[in-house]
Amino acid sequence: MEERTYSKRQAQAAATREQLVQAAHQVFAERGYTAATVGAITERANTAHGTFYLYFRNKDEAFTTVLEDVMFDVHDRVLSFSVEGDLRVRLEHALRGFVGVFAEHRGVWRSLLEGALTAPGLAETWAEIRAGFNKRVEAVLDELQGAGLVRPLDSRTTAVALCAMGEWMAMSQLVISDASDADREQVLATMLDVWHHALAPVHVAVD
Repeated sequence: MEERTYSKRQAQAAATREQLVQAAHQVFAERGYTAATVGAITERANTAHGTFYLYFRNKDEAFTTVLEDVMFDVHDRVLSFSVEGDLRVRLEHALRGFVGVFAEHRGVWRSLLEGALTAPGLAETWAEIRAGFNKRVEAVLDELQGAGLVRPLDSRTTAVALCAMGEWMAMSQLVISDASDADREQVLATMLDVWHHALAPVHVAVD
């Protein structure tokens, strides 16, 4: 009986935490980093103000959790990369997911840009998350080289360069600007051309 009660409490706690995370996501996306408050988050989550502090130390920690959830979305869409098949087709699938996450979570990315300029701890957190993503892309490039799908290259520096280009292009064209669906497709097409030309083996014709 005690174990069952404990499991029920754990499930309730997990549900409350998720409710707060979803509320935080909405508040940060709508209000921006500076204007978002703990009170606004708990009001949106329909929970007591003090409940927030059972799960998060402060607003920064709540935003970090939101950002990590968005990055999990990036990982799921981008890094489920197969080394089988045409390189350009695989790249288009990955980059479409990448562009989609930036367009769909525009408000959260805007909050990140705002917060990174005002909260040093958040800037450090974002640098750590970015470094982890770069490492995952580096591992994918190593795998693609092993399969002979990309030309010989330094996977580490290439991952850093391509990810930085992709991140800022998405930020500037899809987050800071109010991009249309046509703009989004153009951003995708341009990124795809750049990545494909950078990675394709020299014996493969690139348009």
